[in-house]
Amino acid sequence: MNKIFVFGILMAASVASALAQRNTVQINPRLTGGDSSNGKCIIRIMVDDAVNVRIGNGQIRVQTLSGRDTRDDGSECSAILRNGRNLSDFKFRGIDGRGEVRLQSDPRQDPRGEAVIYIKDSQGGDEGYTFEVSWQGDNGATNNNNNRNGNGNGGFFGNNGRNNTNNNSNMRHGNDGSYDRALNACMESVRTQVLEEYSTTNLNFDKVNAANNAGRQDRISGTARAGGRRGDLFQFDCDVNLNNGNVRNVNVRRN
Repeated sequence: MNKIFVFGILMAASVASALAQRNTVQINPRLTGGDSSNGKCIIRIMVDDAVNVRIGNGQIRVQTLSGRDTRDDGSECSAILRNGRNLSDFKFRGIDGRGEVRLQSDPRQDPRGEAVIYIKDSQGGDEGYTFEVSWQGDNGATNNNNNRNGNGNGGFFGNNGRNNTNNNSNMRHGNDGSYDRALNACMESVRTQVLEEYSTTNLNFDKVNAANNAGRQDRISGTARAGGRRGDLFQFDCDVNLNNGNVRNVNVRRN
């Protein structure tokens, strides 16, 4: 493992630690009414520096990665996104904002069935950002079955998109913040390694899966593609601790 890559992992771990000090803001959009299986949300928020917006499981949450906490600026939804894993279609569209806005995780592939939108505002001061998400398909009960699977902090899913029920009795559930920290640190470590070893940037992550196993076997794995559909495809595995969000090791290989 080269020194630059080790430095990248250490930096990612530092970022993960810093995230623990940040707040998660709950957005309560105005509900306009409509068919929950053919829904749409227009999210309007004020962003200071960098945030992750998580939409799904009946909630809209904004995690502040750096800068001041986000505040809502008139978000509205026709319905609330719940079971994102079962959707037949999902679309994201950036509308307004001076910085970077991208779909980081499609709810059909996200371990929690949530859409994750990353916003980075590189200029000083708050800026208004507006984006739209829309979906079609089964938007029924939440897919982590919180009332039946322990402490209500969310389940983790395998490749088949269903609860990993074989391990439920041994699962050590982390909270939303620790999972988000592990996911972000893993992605940043993957970006660092791909940049150093393949001189490739602009990765889009999909088919991300989390496994919360006994001992020191927690893992986040998946694929990432550079640029569009024809870009290089990479597979990655991150050995993590889903209780505290730390990343232990990262392995990336190009297909």
